[in-house]
Amino acid sequence: MGKGPQIRLTQFLAGAPAQMERYEKAPEASRAIIDSAIDLRRFGHGPALPEAVLRKLAEASLDTELLDLLDPDWFEVALDYALVPCRGVSGPLRRVRRTARSQITEAAYQLSDYVEQVGRSARATIFPPAELVSVALQHIHDIEQIRAIASSLDKTGRSFYAAQLYLRAMQLGDYESGRSLAEALEFAEDLDGALEVARYLQENTDPNGSEELAYYLYRNNQSEEAEELCIEEFEKGNPKPWIKLRQAYDLDDRTGAYEDLGSRILSRKLPELYFYITTFGSKDSESRRDELIVALARRLQVSHDEAKKLLSEEIVAIEPRLELFARALEEHTEELKAATVRLNELAEKNRSGEGVWSETKRIHAAIADHEEKGDFGEARKEITKGLDSALLGLETLGNHLSKYDPSVSAEAVERHGVDWETRPISAWKLADVRRACQEALD
Repeated sequence: MGKGPQIRLTQFLAGAPAQMERYEKAPEASRAIIDSAIDLRRFGHGPALPEAVLRKLAEASLDTELLDLLDPDWFEVALDYALVPCRGVSGPLRRVRRTARSQITEAAYQLSDYVEQVGRSARATIFPPAELVSVALQHIHDIEQIRAIASSLDKTGRSFYAAQLYLRAMQLGDYESGRSLAEALEFAEDLDGALEVARYLQENTDPNGSEELAYYLYRNNQSEEAEELCIEEFEKGNPKPWIKLRQAYDLDDRTGAYEDLGSRILSRKLPELYFYITTFGSKDSESRRDELIVALARRLQVSHDEAKKLLSEEIVAIEPRLELFARALEEHTEELKAATVRLNELAEKNRSGEGVWSETKRIHAAIADHEEKGDFGEARKEITKGLDSALLGLETLGNHLSKYDPSVSAEAVERHGVDWETRPISAWKLADVRRACQEALD
């Protein structure tokens, strides 16, 4: 090992504890800035943390009386404390250099790796101030950062707040956030809102807009419009809406209707071709073809030879569509395989994350123990910790509350989420999300 790496390692070993000591002994305002940086990273923000976001979030976390006593330049003074180098390494925070490649257009800071690692663990069950949402809406303009924070909030059951951020990111041009918003609205039982979002995505040239629109048209009992859209898009060489619609049909257990749509997409003139193609190989091909010709002759009331000629002509006519059809089915199969692999990887990751797994089991055991003793307040506290750290899902809270309060619906809790204090919230729709988002931006 050369002297350079040795020196850097020595500096780190000496500096990391000094960084933590400076963090732990920080004045309240400086501590608020560093904690805000940790929370932003915990909730998905990238390493470069904008100064305006840190300022507003730290301000929200400080007691109002303390803020009134601080000097006007309190943030600059508190930030300087966090930037002081520690035994050859940076302080708990360091400035991010603005370069042409970095695309950073405002003052930004980065947490020390060591402080971030320790801080993430220490603050795992401490939820950030509710102003996180309004700060993100007003001061974060990078759609990937907004989407990441929204996704993190979603995992803690704050789906209504996540929806506001998804909406904002969609308005800034992020199609992925728009699709997440539509999914959240569908789960919250606002199918009209989900359809409105899908229309917006298609009108704003989302590459996947047509498939989303077809799906939500069907979910809104507009199956004819959904199917016509699938047929139109297929004619343009886009089979994705037809593939996506399979999910909607499966939810309604209407596989037969989906196959009927496939037959019309493949050939409106001879819909029987779909079943011939999709069952090809299950019997001798010649025998299967003869059966099809007999069926066509009977339906069209023509001779066997005429039916045979019609079939041959139609097969030639639909050959490009048939190739697209086969490719779409193949791609869909590959997507399903990839999804299965991802699920298996996630399951393996959960099993290998012994710390997380053991903590989740501990929380469940503690909840059961408190419930058995009739100590529902303590059980509720454990559930809140689990939700705040994304170790538990809303179903745990819903089941707990519905046991002791018949007026509480476990399903409603799971569908609509909780407020910042983990209290169940009432049903919400796209109009409510839009209103809350606009109020934060005004």
